[in-house]
Amino acid sequence: MIRFWAPWLLLAALALAIVIPIARRRPAPDRCPVCGMVANPDRVTECEGRTWRFCDMTEDHLARFRQNPEFYLRRLETRTAAARVHRDPVCSMDVGEELSAEHDGRRFYFCSDSCRAKFLDRPGVYASLRCPVCAVDEGRDDVLVSLDGPFVASHLGRFFAFDSLDHQRRFEAGPQRYFTHTMLGIPEPLFLGSLSALLLLSFGGLGVMAWRRSPARVAQAMRREGLAVTPEFRPISIHPSAPARDGPRFELFRWKWLKALATGRWTQRIVRIGMTGLFGLIIATGLFGSRDSAENIAPILTWTIWWAALVLLILYGGHLWCYGCPWDAIAGFLQAPPFLRDRFRRPFTLGWRWPRWGRSVAFAAVCLVAFSWAELGFHVSVDPRLTAFFALAILGMAIVCALVFERRAFCRYGCFVGRTIGLYAGTGALELRHRDTQVCFSCRTKDCFRGNAEGAPCPTWEFPGAMQTNTHCILCGECLRTCPHDNISLWLRPWGADAEGPGKPRMDEAILALVILGITAFHGLAMTPAGRAVSEWFAAAAGLGSLGGYTAALASAMAAPAAVYALLVMLGLGWAGETGVPYRAMFIRFAYTLLPIALFYHLAHNAQHLFVEGVKLVPLASDPFGWGWDLFATADLRLPPLLPLASVWNVQVACIGIGHLLSLWMSDRAARILFSTPGAGMRGQIPMVLGMMAFSAYSLWLVLQPMEMRTSAM
Repeated sequence: MIRFWAPWLLLAALALAIVIPIARRRPAPDRCPVCGMVANPDRVTECEGRTWRFCDMTEDHLARFRQNPEFYLRRLETRTAAARVHRDPVCSMDVGEELSAEHDGRRFYFCSDSCRAKFLDRPGVYASLRCPVCAVDEGRDDVLVSLDGPFVASHLGRFFAFDSLDHQRRFEAGPQRYFTHTMLGIPEPLFLGSLSALLLLSFGGLGVMAWRRSPARVAQAMRREGLAVTPEFRPISIHPSAPARDGPRFELFRWKWLKALATGRWTQRIVRIGMTGLFGLIIATGLFGSRDSAENIAPILTWTIWWAALVLLILYGGHLWCYGCPWDAIAGFLQAPPFLRDRFRRPFTLGWRWPRWGRSVAFAAVCLVAFSWAELGFHVSVDPRLTAFFALAILGMAIVCALVFERRAFCRYGCFVGRTIGLYAGTGALELRHRDTQVCFSCRTKDCFRGNAEGAPCPTWEFPGAMQTNTHCILCGECLRTCPHDNISLWLRPWGADAEGPGKPRMDEAILALVILGITAFHGLAMTPAGRAVSEWFAAAAGLGSLGGYTAALASAMAAPAAVYALLVMLGLGWAGETGVPYRAMFIRFAYTLLPIALFYHLAHNAQHLFVEGVKLVPLASDPFGWGWDLFATADLRLPPLLPLASVWNVQVACIGIGHLLSLWMSDRAARILFSTPGAGMRGQIPMVLGMMAFSAYSLWLVLQPMEMRTSAM
């Protein structure tokens, strides 16, 4: 039961971690609604049934306020929120008022103790105006300038000074590159403490698992159940035919209203209309809005909000993204437009079968590598137009596949987002399964697979009666509508439940898991100064350009984990001492156990962007195109980060630790399935546990490094 409740307790703890710091923030002082100055508490006036405080010029401001109270009230709300936000003079990050220091009668605010210590070490430098081009291009942050000098330029309502005309022109040619601040990584004491805890968890976990499977403990448990235990008794591991669902479950369709929502077609249509609207907003703003990521909503909505939300959806909802996928929604609309449904009963498609040689995740893996290479190599995440092209490319593939191939072949074989979600969904807390296996196999019509008048056949060729994992089920809900026996339901389950049973592990999925691991390792590295140094080293060593060096670094990052993993599997087989377990079987089975480490590192990495940069969505919602709009009166609003930096560090470390623990547990289950005795299973997984420790330690090292943020130009 602990594993069942743990995900929801962690979600509640995260919600409290966000709410409590916000509730503890000091209230801003009352301000005059007309001029925004701090109000005089003695200048109180009643107006329209409310009490207002004004500055010393009460009569004049009161008259202006009464002429247009809505205008001044809206402006006051914006100014009050902005008064709580300050810019860290060391790293240029927008911060709240938790940490501060005073210098020359002025108070400065900081993101962390580290920035505060740097400021106190050189207050004269950081309290003065500095040339941004010198700091970014030349690494000199001590070049002091003045707005009274000859070289001055403006950007986003702020003025900047430079030490030369050349630097001023460089800034005006591309100002956004001079605002990307580098957020500090976790403190070194926290890193060392987390690393020590990681070692204790790993070896302590092995010890606990060995104790739980010891002959004496198993025999004691059998005696409590009233079973006879002979002197020759030796426990054996789980047989590969063990049931896949032996953990705690909670059936969601106990609530009839939830079942009605899940099976209703309008529920999915409403969700997909909303998702398609957001998708259209990203396309429109990316193509026609400002090219500056600080003024355009497309990059932050895609790479900060959607990317982090996708990881959380996988953890708590498995394939829920596919339920509202805008790419599939638009492709389905083009197949069967509403105005042609009376003439054509079935959606239009050529109905070709997906090529037999491509019925694996190979095509999706190639697309994943290609898109990852383009996203990092061409800085797609900070370019609104490239972000729009990225989304349109996936939409184009979905439409072509829907019009050419039968059912949803793109969802099953071609969509690299869906296939990545499919592998990760094995750790998710939601599953769609049958209630009674006998009912499924005694059913003659198999409507859930073939379809009937109530719904379409399964778009990904899954038969729920034999489905044991979340890999290919996209939660479309068609089987819920077509099952004549009401034998299919939605269940909440513990994280990593797919590892409890045999499933159908495949070599292509194991290779994709290793590819995901390598891309994850490089993606975090590429946004640090160390990542740039690695790419530059490859470029210099091989005589390549910057893009060639980056490509070589990415290829090495994908090849290195796969090579190390292959060696660890070989060591594990040798240490286990069992000749009946094939190398291929162990290679495939244990590859799945590495996925939680990669998934939770994704969450830790994106927590930085979400909690620090996510608040910038509020002003951009009023001016999504960067055209000077103010739709919701928030265009000038500046908000502090959702969480203080110290809390973000704790969230990151916790995520990496949880992913490591989940991988350890899945490794133990894999060993119990593969090996015939507990001793062999324990020895066989020791090299794998060492590999998991190495990758989790690497994840901790990544969050120790300074991280370049995406939308700091605001």
